[in-house]
Amino acid sequence: MLEGAPAPLGVHLVAGGANIAIPAPGAEALDLCLFQDGRETRLRLPARTGDVFHGFVAGLEAGAHYGLRADGGPLLLDPWARRLDRHFAPGVMPLAVLEAPLPPALPPPCPGARVIYELHVRGFSMRNPAVPEELRGTFAGLGHPASVEYLRRLGVTHVEVMPAAAWADERHLGPLGLGNYWGYNPVGWLAPDPRLAPGGMAEVRAAVAALAEAGIGVILDVVLNHSGEGDELGPVLSLKGLGDTAWYREADGRYVNDAGCGNILALDRPLPMRLAMDAMRHWIVQAGLAGLRLDLATTLARRADGFDPDAPLIQAMRQDPVLARSWIIAEPWDIGPGGYRLGEFPPGWGEWNDRFRDGVRRFWRGDEHVLGEFATRLAGSRDVFGGRASAESVNYVTAHDGFTLADLVSHAHKHNAANGEDNRDGTDDNISWNHGVEGPSDELRERRAADARALLATLLAARGTPMLSMGDEAGRSQQGNNNAWCQDGPVSWFDWAGADAGLTDFVARLVAARRAHPALHAAAPLLGEADAGGECDAEWFGLDGAAMDWHSHNPRSLCLVLHAAGDRVAVVVHGGWEPAALTLPPARTGWELLADSADPARTTPPDMMAPRSVLWLAEAPARRAQGAPDAALLAELAQAAGIATSWHDVDGQRHVVPAETLHALLPLLGLPAATTAQARDSLARRRALPRPVAPEAGQCHPPPPGRHWALMAQAFAQRHARDQGIGDYTALAMLADRAPGASLIGLSPPHALMPVERERASPYQPSDRRFLEPVLLDVTALEGVGAALNAAEPVFAALRRGEVVDYTAVWAAKRPVLEAAFRAAPDAGRDAGAALADFAAFNALSERFGPRRLWPAGFAHPGDAGMAAFRAEAAEEIRFHVFLQQLCDRQLGMVAAAGPGLYRDLAIGAAPDGAEVWSQPGMFLPGFSIGAPPDPLGPLGQIWGLPVPAPECAEAGLSALLAANMRHARALRLDHAMGLERLFVVPEGGLAGDGCYLHYDGAAMLAALARESRAARCAVVGEALGTVPGGFPERLAAAQVLAYRVLWFERDGMAFRPPGQWPEFAAGCVSTHDLPPLAGWWEGADIAEAEALGLPASATRAEDRAALAEACGIEDGPYSPEVAAAVHGFVAGSPTTLMLVQAEDLAGETIGVNLPGTDTERPNWRRRLGVEADKLFETPVAQAIVGALGDRVK
Repeated sequence: MLEGAPAPLGVHLVAGGANIAIPAPGAEALDLCLFQDGRETRLRLPARTGDVFHGFVAGLEAGAHYGLRADGGPLLLDPWARRLDRHFAPGVMPLAVLEAPLPPALPPPCPGARVIYELHVRGFSMRNPAVPEELRGTFAGLGHPASVEYLRRLGVTHVEVMPAAAWADERHLGPLGLGNYWGYNPVGWLAPDPRLAPGGMAEVRAAVAALAEAGIGVILDVVLNHSGEGDELGPVLSLKGLGDTAWYREADGRYVNDAGCGNILALDRPLPMRLAMDAMRHWIVQAGLAGLRLDLATTLARRADGFDPDAPLIQAMRQDPVLARSWIIAEPWDIGPGGYRLGEFPPGWGEWNDRFRDGVRRFWRGDEHVLGEFATRLAGSRDVFGGRASAESVNYVTAHDGFTLADLVSHAHKHNAANGEDNRDGTDDNISWNHGVEGPSDELRERRAADARALLATLLAARGTPMLSMGDEAGRSQQGNNNAWCQDGPVSWFDWAGADAGLTDFVARLVAARRAHPALHAAAPLLGEADAGGECDAEWFGLDGAAMDWHSHNPRSLCLVLHAAGDRVAVVVHGGWEPAALTLPPARTGWELLADSADPARTTPPDMMAPRSVLWLAEAPARRAQGAPDAALLAELAQAAGIATSWHDVDGQRHVVPAETLHALLPLLGLPAATTAQARDSLARRRALPRPVAPEAGQCHPPPPGRHWALMAQAFAQRHARDQGIGDYTALAMLADRAPGASLIGLSPPHALMPVERERASPYQPSDRRFLEPVLLDVTALEGVGAALNAAEPVFAALRRGEVVDYTAVWAAKRPVLEAAFRAAPDAGRDAGAALADFAAFNALSERFGPRRLWPAGFAHPGDAGMAAFRAEAAEEIRFHVFLQQLCDRQLGMVAAAGPGLYRDLAIGAAPDGAEVWSQPGMFLPGFSIGAPPDPLGPLGQIWGLPVPAPECAEAGLSALLAANMRHARALRLDHAMGLERLFVVPEGGLAGDGCYLHYDGAAMLAALARESRAARCAVVGEALGTVPGGFPERLAAAQVLAYRVLWFERDGMAFRPPGQWPEFAAGCVSTHDLPPLAGWWEGADIAEAEALGLPASATRAEDRAALAEACGIEDGPYSPEVAAAVHGFVAGSPTTLMLVQAEDLAGETIGVNLPGTDTERPNWRRRLGVEADKLFETPVAQAIVGALGDRVK
């Protein structure tokens, strides 16, 4: 076994096998135990780095079953295992199953009001006759259309799923014939429990995706506070055998038990914190979750001396790019000292508000002197949450632990005998009532039903985020059991046959009204203050219509009138046991009834309040805000969303962004603004979001000290004696080997191009920037291809003679040779991560069906309905494309090894119909393209046809792109670096002038850039030409990003700026791929070409040339090697750290590589150099240029 690497932790498939890295600080040795056909093979991990044992097992494939043994001890579960072969059971130790991760998934945006529905995956569908029996009780059952349709009709926006990570039963349950039903006893934090997800994470992902299609996000309840290994007498299943005290907190020789489950994890220490962070990221990214609920979150924020709101895990979560954009909900207590911490978790997080639960229950039970407490809870619990968004209070009346709603109004005492603990378990403080009869009663059924409706109407009217508990909307009972954690049976399952359809309809009506009325769902805290229009956000009245007298003789009733975004709603609550006369507060156009808890069928407001009831009323619509928002409100919302409402061109002229552009863009950001009410609600929600904490940007990896030069080459344009009609990695290696004294070899982006439309040749609009272009492979360097190569050579010879690249013909000729290489390597292409597997599947789909626009239904994204069958059917085709990427990586690595190092180029975007966009749904905003306002490179403005990254996903997307493109590189150029802070985005079908600037979290993006640069030891050059944000060059410089300076733009009026005035920390050049080569510029070839194409052309070239000749100290005569040397020497004389020299200038080319604003009118990205790579530096022009570089030649 090879040593492998100490990260990432766990067992991961890599090229050629699997890497194993397991922390076991308490062990002397660690064995990987492989199981096949009932036999165990133990492999001792050969290396140790710190506390991490690691090794590499060649040939290990997906599907392998394994476990761990420390110092020859009992079989242990890998804490980072991602799938198990069976669930935990007495005497049964599951094995981990090795599998590749799924492609990253992002949750869909869920704009507007949020309503949570807490459910148990097994209990929700076990008795649903509409779900096939074999799917019931699983994630597949949750994702079944019958389940999804029920939740969609109910109107909830999120489901909060009880724990799904693999768990073990407590040891006392087996003898009682019971098992842990709830799942709050984890052992495998990253692995779905096989009882809930026999299909593993793919099954979870499919259910989440099905709910997402219905507009419902998924929140997972995660248990990070303790493990299922219990107390000192508990089983040794995983962490206990891998170091015990390194993972668990101890005191006086015993486990600390702040969770009440026998142990707690010491999450302020590196290893437990790493496990927790990896688990949370894994579930969110792999399943596409909207967020997480943190069980006993106080434990997660404990240090040895108690609770710390700035504990390491909390801070790590807040800065993590995945977790920071997820909805985090804390259960803000545990049973340890000082464990109750409601309101003390970070702004932006939700918190379960048990004070809402208790205050509402006491009011409806009929307790004395509780109206003030009740009103405070109804109004958003500002005494707890202060100025935080009221949506951060997660309000509930019931949850999984405690009585169901039906039992709450039917039982004064718990009835838990079935749990086997003589009714000692479960709380005695239920704040419940039974109307004089304990348990079921036909006589009391309607009175109890009315109480349940009043409680639900209170919950859904209250300011905050309401959470319903599974089955409460249908009258579900647990026969008085208030702690059904070990009841995996009908008592805990949703009773579909006995469901109260009338109650369900009533709840759906309440949810729909809440979501439709900003006054009910607005997130801003209530202040009791008037807005600019004189409307107060909250007013209190009595049942007589007069202002509320909080000291009146009737302490059981109130009316709260709420206002938001032009919408007014009255919530009338009467907790008395007798009817009461009702006079509603004045309404400008009258009140309409939304709901009456006492009479769900009622449609008009009553004159009398029924006993113990709640009314919802809304002001008649004639006076509510109608029509589109005015320009001021629209502009205010746009600016809050990071959209600039005007922009200035390079001449300083101001352009106002059209309202149509704002209306198209805002909904894509989850901020609809079609009406005034919508715009006001969107603005309120946006302002209620917590301000992001700006991270420390840090600095990028520095370039080597001194002054250097780099050769810049277009990969496709190079030649060598055996090329196949296009430049390839061999030609680049030749340049790297022969470039005299160069410190870097630069190449145009080798991004993967479109797999079937080969004429789409621009490397700046590729299919996928994360992967490499196989048409650049030198097939003559492959093994096992002799016959195929001989057959193709005549075609290659003809293509080799061409002046431009025929991409379609080159690929058609290379493809059979590549297939022969694939056949000669039967084990190749088998090891692919999720992103590569999706990329390969996209290419296989394209070859099967053509361009993406022609694909049939079922293949809209990697998780679509037809994908699983296609992956199985097209496994060989997919493996072929994985193999091509492995070849590309190998040959690019050869280029890096042949010379001083690579300078790579990362394009600003990818094609909208390519693999990168297809494989990452939700990462880009539909209907818009990146472009540029008018600038020197594009006087008419530009529309690049590149999709716009979604702001909430931009940082994670950038990190992945940087990691891929810094591979094999010592430096990386960022195309259009302004995209770190803002992009100019243009609506589909519009002109460039219709665009606007969309801003991103520039500090976070720059921090990600610095982080990845340091990790890869790769310097960064930021191309920032055109219209640049104020202060942006200074921010790049502070992050140690080299500026990008082009001779043609270094001017003071007509004069060229002296070299001594150029910045030191920069990369300077004479020209770029979007501008003419020096010889063409000098001779005016670009002007002639532009005029022939009917494009604007320079009218000042004669003056420009004379000014440059004067600056360089030469005569303004014909172009010659001496002119080339003088101009390059002029730039070389600057103090810039790096000088970039174009291969086109070395070859004396006159026609540019690319002409922005053109496509098929000229051979963009196709022209080949007239000299072979190994002879490039033998030309007189090249020798003159290199000779002028001075001490930059090393």
